[in-house]
Amino acid sequence: MSKTKIFTKFVVAFCLTLLFVASASAQEYDVVPGQRVGVVEIGRSRQTVHGKLGKPSGTYSIQGRGNRGDYWFSSDNSNTLRVFYDAAGSVYQISVTSPRFTTSEGLNSRSSLAEIRRSYGNLKVLRVSARGDIDYYYDPRKGVAFELTDQMDAHSSLVMKTYAVLVFRKGTSPQPEPDERLR
Repeated sequence: MSKTKIFTKFVVAFCLTLLFVASASAQEYDVVPGQRVGVVEIGRSRQTVHGKLGKPSGTYSIQGRGNRGDYWFSSDNSNTLRVFYDAAGSVYQISVTSPRFTTSEGLNSRSSLAEIRRSYGNLKVLRVSARGDIDYYYDPRKGVAFELTDQMDAHSSLVMKTYAVLVFRKGTSPQPEPDERLR
């Protein structure tokens, strides 16, 4: 085999390796409705999630349901990943506030409601309140929700802006945080 053919095979193998690494890295930030957020998948055990993400920043119980939640803060504490587990310890909902996590349509926690509606036409709305009003715009068939919260805009008026993207089991609805009440 000639040096040119060997070099060509090496370059092709190297490029394929780079493509695989880039693809795997990109998947770490994918939001797949009804399935996963990054490396955290619906239906996985709490132990598996901890194996992938390490020890959570905190844990809380969801009263009356026997469920619990874990949360992880980003290194600068500006973003949060929350994972809800059922009584058996399986993931049933994932929430992320970082805009780095995106759907295949390019939607994230900073997308406008108009952008979200263009991609998901028949959204239902779950309205709750905690320290302000919160609206979950969701598609139960696909298992995805967008959490909009009261936020101040540049003109100092209160507006609803996207805060988080949630993935949950298809055929269900998003479950509010323990401190949120229906309004």
